Amino acid sequence: SGNDNTMGTEEQDVDLTPMELTVGIGILKFLTTIVVILFVERVGRRPLLLSGMMVILISLTFLIFGFSGYGEIDIQQQQQQQQQQEQQIDSISSSIKSNLGIIGIYGVAVGYAMSFGPLTWLITSELFPSLIRGRALGFATVITYVAAGIVSRTFLSLQNDIGLSKCFSLYWIATIVAIVFVWLGVPETG
Repeated sequence: SGNDNTMGTEEQDVDLTPMELTVGIGILKFLTTIVVILFVERVGRRPLLLSGMMVILISLTFLIFGFSGYGEIDIQQQQQQQQQQEQQIDSISSSIKSNLGIIGIYGVAVGYAMSFGPLTWLITSELFPSLIRGRALGFATVITYVAAGIVSRTFLSLQNDIGLSKCFSLYWIATIVAIVFVWLGVPETG
């Protein structure tokens, strides 16, 4: 595509601007959270948490394959490299990778909105007895913010050092560890 602010190729006939992608993610997260709120009592907290984590895992797999071949580069160089690669390699392969990346991004957002986003706070508030609930929630909030800060602080460095695909592979491994932890250690609290 001739516009540097779009994602995709001319062969796809679909060019989405970063703004359109961002608004789409926001709408999808909002709708997913509403569905979780409506079904959390019927389906259960733990099954929804595990299901959302599986969506994240599958979506990270899409991101790993969608960004395979991107080396140790920064985000601006990535867009330039993608344009060069699209000219050098088969447009179908490039289109598939681009679509995998977009599906992966949306999938991680949906998985988060159906698991960690709303359920972390609900499960944590139900897990602890009322005598220590306030302190426990405060501690859980600090841990959550520290973990989010570590991811935010290290993402660009990791991406530059090892590439996006390997960076998403590390998140994939962390998600597996989280799934095992929830499977073995988090009771149904509803």
